[in-house]
Amino acid sequence: LIYNTTLSIPLLSICVFVTGEHTGLFSYTHIANRAFWLAMTLAGVLGFSLNFAFFLLMKVTSPLTINIAGVVKSVCQSGLSVLFFNNSLSSQQLLGLLVCGAGSAAYSRLRFLEGEAAKAQKAALKASELEETAVLLDTRGGKGTAEVQEGGKGLRSVKSDDKGRSSR
Repeated sequence: LIYNTTLSIPLLSICVFVTGEHTGLFSYTHIANRAFWLAMTLAGVLGFSLNFAFFLLMKVTSPLTINIAGVVKSVCQSGLSVLFFNNSLSSQQLLGLLVCGAGSAAYSRLRFLEGEAAKAQKAALKASELEETAVLLDTRGGKGTAEVQEGGKGLRSVKSDDKGRSSR
């Protein structure tokens, strides 16, 4: 985004002067108004914040998920425009919004189920590692030391005494 903005400023400045739009810019009645500059600055800060949030979001999710979120936003905007501005929707537009909403809901449900399956698989793997440790301790007659991997946190030592009781 910064590269596009940096490259666009000189080109757009030339276009503004060639087409004569600079006269309209300098004769704008609210150009010296503080409220105007506050609103413009706020719009710029909010735009930057939105782009930064999308940048951070891209680190933790897929582009498809962000695209689906954009579709949901558009469906919500269309619904709100009907409620607040009394816009009318044709049956084709309404059907399109319903299909988009249903597709987004289906995608969200699928992603949720995939996440739950991954959690269950991780829990099963941890349980099998603990079971392997117990078997290892049993094969040593209840004596000895075993190493257990705990969720990527490194190894911890499990020791057992003469009676087969384990301690950490």
